[in-house]
Amino acid sequence: MHPNSSSTFSSEVSVWSGLRIGLVSLGSMLLCLIAIDLAVGFAVGKPNADERPRAGQLTWYFDYGRSIEGKVRAMVGTEGTPPPPMLTTGWIEPPSSQPAQIEEGQDLLIAVYGMSFAAHITKQMQDQDKKIGVRMAGGPGATLSHSYAMYSADRGRHSASVVVLGILASSLPALATISHMTWNFEGPSPHFYPRFAVADGKLSRYTPSISTLAQLQTAARDDSRWEEMISEIATHDAYYDPLVFRSWALDESVLARLSRRAWGQRSKRANIERFHSASGFTNELGLIDVTHEIVNSFVTEVRNDRKLPVILVINDRGYADHLHKALAHFSNEEGALYFSTHELAPATDMGNFVKDGHFTVVKDQLLGRKLLDLLNLRLNRRSSAASVVPP
Repeated sequence: MHPNSSSTFSSEVSVWSGLRIGLVSLGSMLLCLIAIDLAVGFAVGKPNADERPRAGQLTWYFDYGRSIEGKVRAMVGTEGTPPPPMLTTGWIEPPSSQPAQIEEGQDLLIAVYGMSFAAHITKQMQDQDKKIGVRMAGGPGATLSHSYAMYSADRGRHSASVVVLGILASSLPALATISHMTWNFEGPSPHFYPRFAVADGKLSRYTPSISTLAQLQTAARDDSRWEEMISEIATHDAYYDPLVFRSWALDESVLARLSRRAWGQRSKRANIERFHSASGFTNELGLIDVTHEIVNSFVTEVRNDRKLPVILVINDRGYADHLHKALAHFSNEEGALYFSTHELAPATDMGNFVKDGHFTVVKDQLLGRKLLDLLNLRLNRRSSAASVVPP
């Protein structure tokens, strides 16, 4: 026998024994992680599912990383399930619940197309001057394409003499999308809207095949139609990311959802950075060209209807005065009223915003009063508004 054979055999046994212990330990750790993952998932449940219509904050937190597909299907639910607000909002259609005529005691009706920022400012105008009526049509964080499409759908259906187009800086990059779903991964509202482009100096429009809630519900219950919808999004929406959008088996894993949430945030930042940098907006995919052409079309159409077009430029947190700079030449547009928030509520001052990113009530009041004063001057109108004094 070789003099070292016994020690060699002993070493081999020791190595295999150590390897076996390591594999057992690793397997035990994985089983513990799986058990914890399943237990947490069971405990927090799912928001929007039929059995959890009123989910708590903890449930929502652990569900943020679920795929867009998984969230939307849960929102749609089974046939006969009452749709949650996020499912019903934002669809391009005239606002049936909004005033179409000047009401008793009023002398001015204003039609507003945009997002909550625009709604807050114009609501302050109405609160300060009771002779004003407001017709609001919009969607959550509405991008310019959505607001313009909403205006187009509502054109000719009311007697408003002033028409406001709200444009939000943080939503401008989403001109390259066709649905709120793809660029609001954590809280998607699954409505669709057109995507615009400029070809040969003219504005062209791509309209998605799904344009109503009923059509979305039909697609969610028909696998082939659902796949067609996703293929359409992948083709026409620059924010589409299959790792964020598509549902897969690990959607039920809390740990996998947390990982996807981190990836989703990274994906959104990367998309925004294509269209916006520290120095302002870029013309990636014709962003600025399309923006200018939409605003030009809006101003021309409203003036042709013998109404006053108002371009409401909202520079929100993280965008300085970049939107104003991209649209400043419209301030000299004849026959239109241009108003930007950057002077009264600088986006570089975090004190101008509340936690959810909106302006403070005081800033909304000041912005509303300033816009009201500009309108009254343009219309040669006397106001019943009380003064608003800056703090």
